[in-house]
Amino acid sequence: MRSTVSKVKDRAALATARSLMSPYPPRTLTLTRPEFGVRTRANKKDKNFAAGLMHQQCWCWGRDVVAAGNLLRRFGFERHRSPSGPGGTRYELVRDEVHVALWGFGMWLRLPGGEQGYFARYRRGVWLLPKSFDVSGVHSDRQVKPHLRRPMHSGEVAEARKLATSAAAWCERYERWVTDSEGPGHRRQTLAKWKHAVAKPNEMIAAWRRVRGIYEAWYRTPGGPEALVLPTGVGPISGFDLKGVS
Repeated sequence: MRSTVSKVKDRAALATARSLMSPYPPRTLTLTRPEFGVRTRANKKDKNFAAGLMHQQCWCWGRDVVAAGNLLRRFGFERHRSPSGPGGTRYELVRDEVHVALWGFGMWLRLPGGEQGYFARYRRGVWLLPKSFDVSGVHSDRQVKPHLRRPMHSGEVAEARKLATSAAAWCERYERWVTDSEGPGHRRQTLAKWKHAVAKPNEMIAAWRRVRGIYEAWYRTPGGPEALVLPTGVGPISGFDLKGVS
């Protein structure tokens, strides 16, 4: 009979092989010393919920585009179609130096300090990007993947926390605007045929508030919390109050 140690080694080898086959960069290892690695306190269920909600949100954005008047454009986004044909359309919004881009495959966020994060539709957590990354002209996730990295030290973990919590707060505010603008019936119609729901139509706002808390626990560092960054005016909304998303 094979020993437990052998089985563990085989599982580790299989995980390594799978990571090498993945089109994404390898995941960050969780090390013993927090200043040299990511120590997460969010459990797997919470992480899967956060990933599932981004998946669901991308579906909602896609349905918002085909709604009467195109809700993303009404919100303030500019549309950039792919020059190669259908698919890959990028929607961009800049407010108070916070830059957001949306595609069917994910979300990109740049904060006033230049920090950039990418949230892939089918992956967990935030991926960091270099400050020099230029989102203009991006119409495929293949244009983003070579630049992605996971946080590797406490400074990058703090950066990831700021990006992730800010993105969650931004999504919460967007969903609040959709409800106020279109009424609760719009999300019910949007999600009527969605087969992978992690939150009910009337729970989207609260779900993003929950995800913000998940990210706060996920990317916790010995130095403590990082400030949430979001513009005072998001799209057509003014007077944004951080207390509204606490």
